Amino acid sequence: MLMLTFAVPISAAYAYFFFGDHRSTSNHGDFIKPVIDIVDLQLTDENNNPIPREELTHKWRMLFVVGKDCNDACNKGLYHMRQVNIALGKNQDRFQHMIIHAEAMSQGLAKLVATEYQASIHAYSSRETLLKMFSAIQTELPSSSIYVMDPIGNIMMKFDPEVSPKLILKDLNHLLKVSQIG
Repeated sequence: MLMLTFAVPISAAYAYFFFGDHRSTSNHGDFIKPVIDIVDLQLTDENNNPIPREELTHKWRMLFVVGKDCNDACNKGLYHMRQVNIALGKNQDRFQHMIIHAEAMSQGLAKLVATEYQASIHAYSSRETLLKMFSAIQTELPSSSIYVMDPIGNIMMKFDPEVSPKLILKDLNHLLKVSQIG
């Protein structure tokens, strides 16, 4: 009887681990494997000076890549990114949004950024570098998707444009709840 007291729970745990019903993850974004290091994007400021890693880390960030112009999908993605950040409530200081420019901005995009997204961090990279770094997860310039970067500098999650902002908010709240960093 004493031996069964130890053997039954161990056997049950073993059987569940290898043969049990395991649920899939409940997140609505896609994890990026392997993660993309923010330094690999070779980000610069508006004066073409490299941005040091220390300025890019220490906070969670939502990233959005834009080209020369911003179409309706781009406008919608930027708007959702900003609104999700506001909706984080008490955790909104833990997140910051960054817009990565792949090309020089058109006048329309420059006006939009100056009026609506002046609080965002603006960084610049070449189209070729962005295509190379994001090639594992998509074949074109990574626009209209919202990316999440951890405080260490790893771009680790992607939200497609079809994902509802409410679901993005739910994932980010869960992420911040279980996070030990940032």
